[in-house]
Amino acid sequence: MLSPLFWVSTAAIIHHHVTYPLSLRLLSSRARGVAPLLELPEVTIIVPAYQEEAMIAQKVKQLAEIDYPASLLSIEIHSDGSTDRTCLIAKKACRAVKSSHRTLIVDHPRNRGKIALLNEAITNAKTPIVMLTDTSASFAPDSIKRLASHFADPDVAAVGGVYDCQSNGSDGEKRYWRFQNALRLSEASIDSALGLSGALYAFRRDLLVPVAADTINDDFVMPMQMALRGKCVVLDRNVSVREIERTAPGQEMARRI
Repeated sequence: MLSPLFWVSTAAIIHHHVTYPLSLRLLSSRARGVAPLLELPEVTIIVPAYQEEAMIAQKVKQLAEIDYPASLLSIEIHSDGSTDRTCLIAKKACRAVKSSHRTLIVDHPRNRGKIALLNEAITNAKTPIVMLTDTSASFAPDSIKRLASHFADPDVAAVGGVYDCQSNGSDGEKRYWRFQNALRLSEASIDSALGLSGALYAFRRDLLVPVAADTINDDFVMPMQMALRGKCVVLDRNVSVREIERTAPGQEMARRI
């Protein structure tokens, strides 16, 4: 005879993949609108980097093309003890693009891990809004302005865009992100998204509580800490964030496990 544990486990799997998504589809109506923003906030963009010599020049060029008032935007690239040419290439790229945005390149002497680096960099940021983006993430020049516009609503604590890979490593990965994004958009339209994509998201600095050093999914834990304080996490369907680096065979399966 099958044990109760089997039936409970089976029911949990069915709920996760069938009844929960269907319930969201029935309950959701439309994505949260963007309130008119009379004055753009000051923003600090933080880019954590480790051994990113292959991607960092392209990232610097993208950051230089951001459509946002230069007086309101600070960009910080933090190399977490990289032993390759990450900092050297980043500095050279900054001189080449001649951006009007303030760009600070911080070469941390030793590798401490992404969470320790982010906790320190976010705490030291001087602006009310902080945005995090990965070196391998690509987005349109107006994405920062679109994300910032949501903070006209005082109930909004964090906001992100719709994430996908520029070139999926497999058909399964492509289906996974289609499914995941549909869930997130439905959750956001009902009340609040459950987590965001670390490739690009923004939040109110004064609402963030430093997370534990062993945290893996910071892009889930950080926004959810804010949601637990009664604030809203928004997903903007008009902001598209693409992962440039292609997933290697088996890499996505290892992540899910």
